[in-house]
Amino acid sequence: MSGEYAGRPVSVSARTLPTSVDNSRTGPAGFPHLKDPSPSAAADDHMAIVVRKHSVQLSGARSKPRNLGADEFPAPSGRTMTLPGGVIVDYRSSSDIRWSYTNLHGDVVAEANNAGAKVGVTRHYDAYGEITNDSLIDNQPGAWEFGWHGGARRPQENQFGLVFQPIQMGARTYFPKIGRFTEIDPIEGGGSNDYSYPFDPINMSDLDGRCWGPARNLPGCGTGRRVLARVSKIDYGTLAAGAFNMGYGGIRARAGFAGLAASPTCGPWAPMCVTIAAPAAVFGSLRFVRGGRQVFRVVRDPGCGNKCSVGDNARRFIRGVLPAGEGDWLDRLGGF
Repeated sequence: MSGEYAGRPVSVSARTLPTSVDNSRTGPAGFPHLKDPSPSAAADDHMAIVVRKHSVQLSGARSKPRNLGADEFPAPSGRTMTLPGGVIVDYRSSSDIRWSYTNLHGDVVAEANNAGAKVGVTRHYDAYGEITNDSLIDNQPGAWEFGWHGGARRPQENQFGLVFQPIQMGARTYFPKIGRFTEIDPIEGGGSNDYSYPFDPINMSDLDGRCWGPARNLPGCGTGRRVLARVSKIDYGTLAAGAFNMGYGGIRARAGFAGLAASPTCGPWAPMCVTIAAPAAVFGSLRFVRGGRQVFRVVRDPGCGNKCSVGDNARRFIRGVLPAGEGDWLDRLGGF
């Protein structure tokens, strides 16, 4: 196929999928997740996915780009929505709406048409996600469908001729036929080994392809990633300044009030004792109150917006302990 883009001749050579696939590679009966975990078996399906792409060569002199016509960018063929409860609606046209229903595990097991009538049989999957009694439900335009863990919007390749029908599990590709990932785990220690899926796939999952089980508390994955993200957004600069002001201000105020209480014992030097102790008591108290207000502000709104680096926190700490050039009287006097 040839044409023109930006004044240059364009040659597109389309490749097609293999017409035959070796289905003889099977493992011990009763252990579908252990079926031929060798990388060579999975490589065929990886190649089948890759060869669907096209190679384009551009040649000729530069020229002004032209506007591409609407026929070169066809309108979307439909849209997909997920409703409360895990129901997936595939809207293709006003007369073609497909409803997919999930089980408690989140797998798409049944389909209904626009009239509410069930289409086909109820699908069943083994523990590691391979469909056992029929083909995947056609609930998406093209070669991707929602099947095992479809309620979590994990698409599965349904191209004719593929043996493994891979599922895109977040950061990695998962093959339910062998119960393994095909790439190394991006989080070190995220699973029992670099390619494993949870050993209890009914009660556990690895939907982001990073980690599962106790490893979900590691920084960078699952709960640990969310906790780390929240912790990294705390205004540590203002919090540290408040703690410093409360500590230093409290010590200074206590020393000042103690000096005032002891000033009568200074004898003829009593006025000088009062002159030294009074500012310490006053400014120490103001610094303590300022620090308490700073801590309260962080507790009430701990976020630091987009300025959460070490340098940003250091600058907030310095501004928080020195007399403020702007702000109310407490920020100014509470820094002395």
